[in-house]
Amino acid sequence: QILRLYLGMMPPSEDGHVRAQIHYPIIATAVQRMQARTYDQQFPSNGEYWGVKPTDANDLERSIRVAKHMNWQTEHQMPEYVPNHDVLIQQWYLYGSAFSYMYWDPVKDRPCHEACRTEDIVISYTERSTDPSMSDVARITRVLRKYRHELYQLADSGYYSSIDSIYVEQDGKTVEKAG
Repeated sequence: QILRLYLGMMPPSEDGHVRAQIHYPIIATAVQRMQARTYDQQFPSNGEYWGVKPTDANDLERSIRVAKHMNWQTEHQMPEYVPNHDVLIQQWYLYGSAFSYMYWDPVKDRPCHEACRTEDIVISYTERSTDPSMSDVARITRVLRKYRHELYQLADSGYYSSIDSIYVEQDGKTVEKAG
């Protein structure tokens, strides 16, 4: 429903006829303008995304070094960070919430950043939080969607075990075990 509003899709008329889909996408235009402004503020063209504030005068050299490392890591070691963050900005404006996930990938042997779809985050409907980081929520569950070859790669790296117990042979085909 949110995407239909964003795209400006008109509902059918009372008599069931589909109206002409000629419109000016007001919501899409507003979201894209706000997203462009936010993106430009978070990722300036000079490539200095991160700054580290020194705790005292003796800490200045270390803070510069840490900021340079974080900018290098974002730019070169995690190439998916900036495009994923761009997706998060749009998701935030469309749905009101956006979730990202940072993790160590044993197959790629590096830190990774992932933009999570809002519907893949499961939180108890009784939870209430005013903290933007949701650190006071007792449990946040993320639905992981992995292809079989990804599961086997992660099993080969030692991250998962017993992957074969997920699949069974049925009529000459390997299928997922029910339940």
